[in-house]
Amino acid sequence: MVNETDAKSSDPTLSLEHHALLQRLNDAGYMVLEVRHTERGMVWTLEPLHSRVEFELVGKDELLRFLEHH
Repeated sequence: MVNETDAKSSDPTLSLEHHALLQRLNDAGYMVLEVRHTERGMVWTLEPLHSRVEFELVGKDELLRFLEHH
């Protein structure tokens, strides 16, 4: 369900934080298909119940704002 290979290999210190964020996304009804690092930040590919959509969320604060609205 979750592909964390990039997150784990790029920065192991973020693993616990990523697990917490992944859990929150799952609780909000989104399946995380992929997490990858880019120059601007992390890209989270999410799949809601009805369709697949990709959000480019730069940094943890932007991800947390997304979760507040979904």
